[in-house]
Amino acid sequence: MFKVLCLFFEANGHFEVPANPDANSLSFWLAKQRSEFKAGRLSAVRRERLEKLGVNLDGSKDTSTKKQILNDNRWNVHFAKLVAFKKKFGHCDVPCHWEKDRPFGHWVSNQRSFRNKGTLKESRIARLNDIGFTWEARLGDLTPSRAAQEQIKAVNHLWDVMFDALVAYQKEHGDCNVRPKDGMSGRLHKWVTRQREHANKGVLLADRRRRLEGIGFMWSGHNPLWDNWDKKFAKLVAFKEKFGHCDVPCHWSVDHVLGNWVAERYRDGDGVQADPSKSAAYFQKYEDALQAEADRQLEADRKIQQESLKQKLQRNIYLAETKDNVQSMLYLSMCYSNGIGTDVDLEKAKAYFDKAVSVGLPRRMNEKSN
Repeated sequence: MFKVLCLFFEANGHFEVPANPDANSLSFWLAKQRSEFKAGRLSAVRRERLEKLGVNLDGSKDTSTKKQILNDNRWNVHFAKLVAFKKKFGHCDVPCHWEKDRPFGHWVSNQRSFRNKGTLKESRIARLNDIGFTWEARLGDLTPSRAAQEQIKAVNHLWDVMFDALVAYQKEHGDCNVRPKDGMSGRLHKWVTRQREHANKGVLLADRRRRLEGIGFMWSGHNPLWDNWDKKFAKLVAFKEKFGHCDVPCHWSVDHVLGNWVAERYRDGDGVQADPSKSAAYFQKYEDALQAEADRQLEADRKIQQESLKQKLQRNIYLAETKDNVQSMLYLSMCYSNGIGTDVDLEKAKAYFDKAVSVGLPRRMNEKSN
């Protein structure tokens, strides 16, 4: 559990572990160490290890400079590792899940995350820049685990799905300025907003930027086509002169952009007077199409998630059966108990749990004896 605490500190920079009453949780274990310390029962070795890590055993929040000094020391140790890594490999792109030193790989990944969030000190940014640190991870230079590769593949697929939805929106509306309630029940608007935020922070991949600009995407969120209200209104006047009314079909084959524009006017109450019941009926087909697209996207996301869980399950089965990996056995026990990535099978859950106990306990006894 001490190693788990170290990993928590590396990821969060503090020891304020969220409360969890579970006896196997990190917060329960940390609370027990503090209780043992106050009662005078904590061994000197454990006390020294916890205090050296920077844990306040009296339970108070660490507001002293000691914590900052410890943080700086750890940062400097990892920075020295990064300098050595670049000297050996010629770049700073340490794999996030580097098998030789996972905490170090996580630290490198965290520097990019902290900088994107604006929480990384300017002095540290300058030191990293001095050694040629790349703030945008070059996936082609990394050697992630198979699970990480599958995760990257799933993320890229989801981006492509949303991009295709934006292309369809652009063809239908004539621009990429998705309104909050348009496109897959608002999901497309949020996705478009994130692309602009990523571009402003400098973390949007160059290939994705080129693809978006290729369909007329405007990074400021403003497009000259957004101001063509008068042109479309003129088309509506011509439509009325020809047909005697303003009820342009929502998906009018002659000019579907005009049909959708009129539908939006009914919805937003922008320059079109209409009976509420008529407006609702007129726009129902448009809303049904959006809902159908949203349902299809949710189903696609669910399939991607299920496939990812199945692959993770197969990986852990391999580790449990061929490598006697205790963590994989416990993970499989949890999956079969709760139906995660597979059907519920309590017999398999119990079998893997019993095997984890039978394999793990002798190992711990040997470690203690050594």
